[in-house]
Amino acid sequence: MPKLLLTDLTIRNLKSADRQTMYFDKNMHGFGVRVSTGGTKTFALMYGPNRRLVSIGRVGVISLADARKEAKKVLAEHTLGKVRPEAITYQVSS
Repeated sequence: MPKLLLTDLTIRNLKSADRQTMYFDKNMHGFGVRVSTGGTKTFALMYGPNRRLVSIGRVGVISLADARKEAKKVLAEHTLGKVRPEAITYQVSS
C-alpha cells in the first residue's frame, strides 16, 4: 500500500485503479485515503492489532484537516481504552 505526503493537491490527483486502493499518509500512521474503482475517495483510519478499518468521511464532504482531527480522536480513544463496543450484549434472566 503506497505511502504519500497527503495534501489537498495530492488527494485531488489520486486516480482510481482496477481495484480499491488505500493511500497512507507519511505523517500519520494508519491514516489515509481509500480510492474505489469508481473514483470515490474516502478518508479512513486503520489501527489496532487487528488492523481495524474505520471510514471517517468522503473527500469533499469533510476537509483533510477535519479528517486528521477525527483520526487523532479515534486513536486517542483507542489508546486510552475508551473505545465503545461494537455490539451490546444483554443477559437473559431465566
